[in-house]
Amino acid sequence: MFERISRAAETLAARASLSRRGFLGQLGQGAAVAAGAVGGLLLTAGDVRADPRNCCLTGYCPGGTHCSIYCRCTKKMGF
Repeated sequence: MFERISRAAETLAARASLSRRGFLGQLGQGAAVAAGAVGGLLLTAGDVRADPRNCCLTGYCPGGTHCSIYCRCTKKMGF
């Protein structure tokens, strides 16, 4: 398996006028950047849950409130 990768790297490096070691180095840097980007996305991603105050999803608002157009339970206007 290592020989296959080595031969492929040598062929591609010859086309790009790089040494095999230089090509594999650039390939490794690209993989590190991609792994860092995916890791960053995973770190910033939080739990996605429905907001319990979203009355459009739950269909419930406590007494004295109503579901607004923004799907939030708000106090009823006294007219």
